[in-house]
Amino acid sequence: MAGRVVVDLGCGSGLVSIAAALAGAAHVLALDLDPLALTATTLNAGLNGVPVGALPAGRLATAVADVLAAAQAPDDDPLVARLLAADVVLAGDLFFERSLAAATLTVLRRSTAAGALVLAGDPGRTYLPAGTFTEVAAYDVPVAAALEDAPVRRTRVLTLPRPTG
Repeated sequence: MAGRVVVDLGCGSGLVSIAAALAGAAHVLALDLDPLALTATTLNAGLNGVPVGALPAGRLATAVADVLAAAQAPDDDPLVARLLAADVVLAGDLFFERSLAAATLTVLRRSTAAGALVLAGDPGRTYLPAGTFTEVAAYDVPVAAALEDAPVRRTRVLTLPRPTG
């Protein structure tokens, strides 16, 4: 991540955004539909010593973003333009609902076409499109039984191959 511009799509609590900043990303844009997730991201960044705000002072910025809207927006939409300018686009656990999965794939394909490295985390959700991604790594992760259907989830890190030709 060192020196790269990173966008974290669906950042949740900001764990991956913060990790990218701590790994040396030049700047991270953490996006989520839920304003409370962005508040959590900001608080967690502060607890981990990651400056929040616009460049040059901030290493991490947050913004409300709807993946469904971004998938339909033109390239010159301010948010889409930032996605398409990113060196790395990260997406964690966004394939749990059909329309969200389809919109996420659209956004990620646009990002790869613009030259970004796309990495997605997926714990085996139903709507991850089969045969679309390439596995980079896999981990068995203990999870809370109250939240998941098994005590351990096989979680994979995937990449979306860049278009050829």
